[in-house]
Amino acid sequence: TLGADVFYNNAIPVRKGDPDTSKFRVGIHAGHELIAGRNSVLFQLGYYVYRPVDVDTQMYWRLGIKHHLSDAIFIGANLKAHLGKADVIEWSLGYRW
Repeated sequence: TLGADVFYNNAIPVRKGDPDTSKFRVGIHAGHELIAGRNSVLFQLGYYVYRPVDVDTQMYWRLGIKHHLSDAIFIGANLKAHLGKADVIEWSLGYRW
């Protein structure tokens, strides 16, 4: 898998102690999806290309599971972390063409 991510995180200004801190980050990722029938396991490694505030490492990883409801529609849950420290749980609903 290859892709780009845009993150909006309200916790960043709280962690920095500055309410004017940017809440956005942009990253790129590459990974692998192990498919077993209608289910799959996702492993991705990402790198922030835009990270105006240094609250975590420049790299992140994502582990997830997906279930394909049809050939094109899927649901999933991912855990994004920095060096083993969990950042967020992501819920997904997607369309694949």
